[in-house]
Amino acid sequence: MYQGVHAAILGVILLLGLTACSNDATAAQFNPSQLTQALPSKLSVPQGWEGNQQQVVDGSRAQERCQQESAPSCAGVTSLGSTLYEQTGSSDTRMRFTLIAYDTVENAKVGAKALIASEHGDAGDKLKALSIETGADETDAFTENEHSTAVLRVGTVVAFLAGLNLAKPDDMQMLAKLQVDRIRTAATGKNPDAS
Repeated sequence: MYQGVHAAILGVILLLGLTACSNDATAAQFNPSQLTQALPSKLSVPQGWEGNQQQVVDGSRAQERCQQESAPSCAGVTSLGSTLYEQTGSSDTRMRFTLIAYDTVENAKVGAKALIASEHGDAGDKLKALSIETGADETDAFTENEHSTAVLRVGTVVAFLAGLNLAKPDDMQMLAKLQVDRIRTAATGKNPDAS
């Protein structure tokens, strides 16, 4: 009798363990192909926006670019990518998406924390916090005059969204959610543009 109970308990423990592992795909290191897929593409452009080509670098080139852009924490960076969305008919309204992939969740946490501190320091007294719901592991968003900024961490990836002259208050919410959803989908090995 005890053997059956022990087997049932062991089965439940294994099932819970497998479920926990499968839900944490974002904790794995992203390869450059996944990072490219995670970046917003021309196929995912919301109505009223236009997309540009994605650019991704990895290895030593990612480290060099990270340091050139004066990122606050480049420790553990494995790849880095960016793209730009512009509002249709206006080159003054745009959103730059930058993704930084780290080798571990811990390095990504440090990278996000350092980037948030740096951006808050640059904004100074003009900073006005934004409340956005994205489903990211960490979120920090704010406006400063005509600039809108969000730093989002999803597992081992830090997303930095830098907007200029966003016309609608919910543009940051929409674009940040789009970015988080793409990271989560790419983490599972699926192409976000396939759906």
